[in-house]
Amino acid sequence: MSDYSLDDSSQVAVYIPYSGDDDDQDHTSYSLYPERDWPGSYERRLNEYRAAWGRCLQRMQEIIYSVHSEVIDAVVSKVNSAYAEPFHGLPFPEIPVVSVNATSSNAAVFDQIAAKLEHDEEDALFGSKRHFVAHIFPGACTSVMAAMKTLVSGFVSRSPLGDEEGGIRRKPSTSLASFDINLLAAWCDAAQETHGTLQLVAILHNFEQFDPLVMQDVFEICNLHIPRIPLVFVLGLASSSASYVHAAYPSSTLALLRLDSCALPPPADVLHRVIRRTFLDVDFDPGVMIGPAVLDFLLDFFTRQSCSLDGAVSILQIAFMKHFEDPLTALLTSSSALLSDVARNGNKIKKTHKDRTAFVSSVLARVRTSSLSAASSSDNNDDTNDPPTLAACVDAARAQCSKHLRLLRFAFQTLLRVRTALQRTGRRMLQLDKDEPGMVRAALRGALGLEVKVVCRELRMLPYESAKTVLDELYVHLCGAPEDVLSAEEEIRTRIDTARQQLSPEQDYDEDDGEEEKEDSALAMAGEWLQEYLLSRLRSPEELPLWDIWCMGSTPFPSEVFNPSIHASLISGLLHPQAYLLPVPSASDPSSPRLDGHDRIQNGGGGEDGEGDALDVPDTTLLFRGYLESGKTINAYDWYASFSVALENQRAMRRVRQRQRDLDTGVDVDADASVTPKKGTKKAVVNGRGSGSPSKKRTPSGKGKERMQAEGEVEDDDLEEGEDEDEEKDEEAWGMEMQARFIRGLHELDYMGFVKHKTKGKKAEHVVKTVFDPPEPEI
Repeated sequence: MSDYSLDDSSQVAVYIPYSGDDDDQDHTSYSLYPERDWPGSYERRLNEYRAAWGRCLQRMQEIIYSVHSEVIDAVVSKVNSAYAEPFHGLPFPEIPVVSVNATSSNAAVFDQIAAKLEHDEEDALFGSKRHFVAHIFPGACTSVMAAMKTLVSGFVSRSPLGDEEGGIRRKPSTSLASFDINLLAAWCDAAQETHGTLQLVAILHNFEQFDPLVMQDVFEICNLHIPRIPLVFVLGLASSSASYVHAAYPSSTLALLRLDSCALPPPADVLHRVIRRTFLDVDFDPGVMIGPAVLDFLLDFFTRQSCSLDGAVSILQIAFMKHFEDPLTALLTSSSALLSDVARNGNKIKKTHKDRTAFVSSVLARVRTSSLSAASSSDNNDDTNDPPTLAACVDAARAQCSKHLRLLRFAFQTLLRVRTALQRTGRRMLQLDKDEPGMVRAALRGALGLEVKVVCRELRMLPYESAKTVLDELYVHLCGAPEDVLSAEEEIRTRIDTARQQLSPEQDYDEDDGEEEKEDSALAMAGEWLQEYLLSRLRSPEELPLWDIWCMGSTPFPSEVFNPSIHASLISGLLHPQAYLLPVPSASDPSSPRLDGHDRIQNGGGGEDGEGDALDVPDTTLLFRGYLESGKTINAYDWYASFSVALENQRAMRRVRQRQRDLDTGVDVDADASVTPKKGTKKAVVNGRGSGSPSKKRTPSGKGKERMQAEGEVEDDDLEEGEDEDEEKDEEAWGMEMQARFIRGLHELDYMGFVKHKTKGKKAEHVVKTVFDPPEPEI
């Protein structure tokens, strides 16, 4: 039995995990490129995505934690020292309060603070204290009684022994009230007998949303029991400092608090550091390079919509998912193992499976149009269609792209290092108006030519002493590169070393003009060499063969996936359901073939008036189409009449399709009947005879013949009456079915908010529309 309860009113939301079996799902229906996809590509691309994204996610989490760790350590240190040294001479004790500047984007930092405080007791050194942490939110503190109950229950609900079995069971008739702070004092005394010195840390999330009048009384009550109850309050503030506390609370309340403050770095600075150290760090390979279009959307959303680091990480994750929709990304890490499977089916690609041929042909077309084919083929014979050779070409493209991106990252770091060194010398460089994110975007586009020229020009204009300092720093940076990068950048390192040695300290150049000219030429050459090096390295990766496997490039970010329009999505799904539904068997014949919406769109058939579309349209879509064609109010009876006409058309079309299917399968069908008569029914009579071959028996004459004709007429009348009764029953059942389907579709539209019932001055059978002239949705 599960632990959650749907009847628990205290739960805001309930998560019901999916327990169905999805092993039989057809993953090929999810492909956006079926013309060049292959069986097994979905699972392989999913594994590649998980590996690449998992590596980047771990890197980003480490960077964020390293940025927050300094503030976390400071908060923990202030909490530990809250009661270490009592302040003598005060008229009354003060409650230790630590305010932390953490916006909603940094809400996870409080979980890290709580985890570190509760973990300290396990690695206790020098008599560390035991910490109990309680999280308090504004919604639970609407009054003084509710706030005190939340504060007391946050600690008392746990056992003072420190185990995980829960708090001690108390008898309500003999116990203190749950909001009485004396109950917390008794619990604290019991906990101190077990753990010795301890501290109770109350973390107040979103402190600006607490009622100041309520919190004034809470602080006054808690101050009366300090230090018997060693309380420490940690305030989560969205403002940049503790000025809110001084502005919202009177001096009488502030006199009860000993306030310290800690500030987290701005979220924008943290995001810039995450992007730079994840995608532009020479010591880390993300596997997939972010594109400038994705970076533009990320920074725009972060600055205009929400400065949430979790939201930024979600945007990057969606960008990774979008990148791995391309079947070519199955070649992200290895190609020989994949293409060797093709080689087992034949020596040539044209002999392999049809689906795999389409995939490998797309790779082959890309290779032949690039410079890779020239390196793997002779002048007279092109062997790139051989799978091992094709795999070698893809491996060569992977190595070339990896080397290019690695050198690009190092060159970008070099440019930032020189720019920072020039700014320290006092050079303003007004033409460099781009910030660090702007330079990252320009680097990914290969558009840093102006910045490189300005930096090198400023380097040539430096005084000799400052120029030698900058060149020394640049030389140290070049020497500290990884081994593979160091060997590739040997030329620029040697040139910078030569120019650095030719520079001498500033002296009286009137006495030796030749030395001044020598230093001018050395500085000019250093600037030219640096400019040539940076321009050759800071090029867009889109110039490389098969670059779209390892780089996102200029692919736009799917913003409709990250922040979809609910209104437009509902209308699009109701008007064009085939674009969203997976292929399922037909309701009339589960074994019959049915063209799903994706194939119908790809083939260009079955539009809004097409036969296949008319048969497969759900009832809710039929109702919604009539909904859009009506006026402000809709008569339910007229709506049902139009709906029944649409269902009758569907029924007639299904009969025609069934008749055509029976004819194709060789079933005998009458001209006026949809199917052959069932077993036990009489054959149709044509001119008084059966449909079989003419009988050779003598035909009766006279009264016997008349009697036989009369009996045949009676039998025909009975058969017709039986058929009429069956038809009446069928029609009655069909009418009930249409009414039930109409009510169900109407309830679905009502549930989605398209229908408004029984307004003033309207009859009960009328409903009012809530949507008028919806925009044309995109499929």
